[in-house]
Amino acid sequence: APTPSSSKRKKARRCEDEEDEPEQNKRQKNNNRTVRTWEDSFQALEEYKRNYGDCNVPAKFPHDPTLGRWVANIRGGPPSAITAQQRDRLTRLGFNWETLDQRLDREWNEKYQRLKEYRLIFGDCNVPSSYKRDERKKKWVEELGNWASRQRSLYRKDRFPDWKKRKLDAIGFDSAYIKKRIKEPDTTIKDEQWFKQYRRLVKFQKEHGHCMVTLTTFDDDKALFMWVKGQRERVARNEMRQDRKELLDEIGFVWKFDDPTDSRKSHDQKHWDDMFNLLVEYKEKHGHILVPRRSSPLANWVEHQRAHMRKGKVNEKRLQKLLSIGLQV
Repeated sequence: APTPSSSKRKKARRCEDEEDEPEQNKRQKNNNRTVRTWEDSFQALEEYKRNYGDCNVPAKFPHDPTLGRWVANIRGGPPSAITAQQRDRLTRLGFNWETLDQRLDREWNEKYQRLKEYRLIFGDCNVPSSYKRDERKKKWVEELGNWASRQRSLYRKDRFPDWKKRKLDAIGFDSAYIKKRIKEPDTTIKDEQWFKQYRRLVKFQKEHGHCMVTLTTFDDDKALFMWVKGQRERVARNEMRQDRKELLDEIGFVWKFDDPTDSRKSHDQKHWDDMFNLLVEYKEKHGHILVPRRSSPLANWVEHQRAHMRKGKVNEKRLQKLLSIGLQV
């Protein structure tokens, strides 16, 4: 007998495979080969929901590409493409009308809201991409670390829509931020102690807007004042580790006092301002500035100001402030 051709053998094998194929799969293939009516597609969507629990058919659904394309066209097409009755049936079935662009914008805004919460807690938008020590930041890094890094990259490449830029600018988003070298070594007790005081200084800076810690500011705890003083001394002796100096620079640490009248750069002026504010508070509470001697160090400071006024050693700016609250020689 003649040998059947190769094409005939393949056709016979395909027929055998189709006979063994489940009936449901055969119907699915037949549906894909023919043009479906709207009702056919709707019924296929109902079956999809029964199997998967929702109507979110992927655009390239491998088991039924025709259904995936139909859902995508319905969602992205003009409202006039279907009737009001058809739209109502889809809505009652649980059809998700959100387009891909709408979903991406919604997800972006959700991340943005979380970034605003991060800023309220930590004072900035600089979510690191990894953080090993601070358990408070761990969940934030897992949720926002990669997203924030991606936003910085897109922002710098000018691949951001204006509305996103405006929203990020409004909360102080730093597109130039690079993963900080904040590594808190845990090899020695001294390292732990240094970072304990550093975190206290960061908190102080956020509350007061500067790093000029004085004995007046922390009169109940001199530890932070002495630590800050020690950092300046180490830099003066060229003994400060570079990574620690960079951390202090980032929060505006003042290493030298250049302007004696600027409380942000002068320890003496900062101390004077603090004492003056205490005197103002005393007057608001008692209605006068006759501070009794037992109220030291405020009483001693007031006497020193009177003495300097008598000798003409008070600069004009300080003199006007003292006279404004009624301090006389």
